[in-house]
Amino acid sequence: MAIFLFEAAAILLFAKLAELRLLKRLVPLLLLAIFIRFFEHFLLVDWFHLWKIHGPKWMEIWLPITADLTIWPITCYLFIQFLPEKGRLWYCGLWAGIMLVYLWTLKWSGVFSMQYGWAMGISSVVVFLYFVLLLVTWRWLRNTA
Repeated sequence: MAIFLFEAAAILLFAKLAELRLLKRLVPLLLLAIFIRFFEHFLLVDWFHLWKIHGPKWMEIWLPITADLTIWPITCYLFIQFLPEKGRLWYCGLWAGIMLVYLWTLKWSGVFSMQYGWAMGISSVVVFLYFVLLLVTWRWLRNTA
């Protein structure tokens, strides 16, 4: 299945690119990244039914959970690790674009569908705001440490 390939690729990218010396400093941000994704999936899938996960019941439950515990925190880690000094909003846009390709691929491969009332344009805004929130939180955490 497509999502498992993405998860494996994310884990391999993390193993290859991550500077583990940052791990201790990034734990609060990674927990926030996981919480945001869990909350978003709760809203979109369970509460408002704007996204529909296709497959048996176990897939509806576990696919978002495994993605929220692998792909998104690894993305957050690499996002902060390679954060430039200038052009940070453009950088947020770049990472949002990467994750939109991921979401579009999952949608195209039939893992999930978007119901009436939701579109990829709304996802673009939500994912961009996700990275902006991570950036703002990282700046705040860095200044308090």
